[in-house]
This record gives sequence, C-alpha cells and structure tokens, in this order.
Amino acid sequence: MVSYDTLLSLSFLKMSRFTGSERGMRYCVQKAGSDEEPCLEVQIWPGPFGIDQTRPELFQKTSFPFSEEGRRQCVDWINAMWEKDRDLYSDIAAHAAKYFKNHKPGKTGQ
Repeated sequence: MVSYDTLLSLSFLKMSRFTGSERGMRYCVQKAGSDEEPCLEVQIWPGPFGIDQTRPELFQKTSFPFSEEGRRQCVDWINAMWEKDRDLYSDIAAHAAKYFKNHKPGKTGQ
C-alpha cells in the first residue's frame, strides 16, 4: 500500500514529477494545470514497464487539488485503484516475465 509519506512533498511536486510502483502497478504524480489553478495529475498503469514504454490505452488518469488534502486524495486513489484490480497487479508482480514476453512497446509522449 502506498503511504502518505511515500508521495513526496508539494514543494518537490512543484518542480518535478514523482514516479513509483506498488506491487505490479506503476504510477506518476506531477503538477499540472495553470499557475493560477494548479492541480496534481496522477496516472497509473500496469507494470512492469515504465511510463515511456507503456501503450497509452493502458493508462488511467485523474487529478486532485494541488494541496495537502489533494495529495492525500491522490494516495487514496492510487490505493483504491490497486485494490480494484488487485488480481491483475498481483499477477504482474508475481510473474513479470510473462508480461515481458507479451510486451509490445509504445511511446506515450509523457
């Protein structure tokens, strides 16, 4: 489970994206929106591949307010999405070689 301490501070997210993984699921959190209305954009996708080698149709994305509350909502959403597709992500974590074998890379432009 991703903890609130795992996702770095808002001051870090102002400057850089944060990527991580959780038992077969990959995720990326970054600042998006305008300077007047910033938000936290979060994407998840099935591993084992990184953001630049995953087909675009495998991504799920949402956004939250750029605030501490939004950061907590982001972590909660990542965990809820893992729970929702627990069987898939657990299989990826346990049998990554199977996914490498069937992989057809695709550039996301992320």
